[in-house]
Amino acid sequence: MDEYKSKSYRVMSSYSFGLWDDRGEPVCPDYEEINASAEYVERFEAWLDKSWANLDGTLDLDSFNKEGRALAAELKRIVGSDIKIEYWHETPHPIGDAEYTPREKEEIS
Repeated sequence: MDEYKSKSYRVMSSYSFGLWDDRGEPVCPDYEEINASAEYVERFEAWLDKSWANLDGTLDLDSFNKEGRALAAELKRIVGSDIKIEYWHETPHPIGDAEYTPREKEEIS
């Protein structure tokens, strides 16, 4: 049986995971199919660790999304033009009775 090859990835922070394949399965940037450098993986994991600050409202969303989008653009260069990359912008975490703000997605080209 052939090994599955993803045709797209979604960069979206979800506290423990930040990268999802086209089946909705969480993957890591050092996943064999992606094979990102150790330096990229470290920066990606550091970015993902920052997302926990969204739980108490202390995350600088503009900075976080700028960094996440840059990581998504770099991922696009790593995997090549045949693979679709989307970046899903982080939104404020609903604290207390606050309403959830839907995420915007952006295709990276």
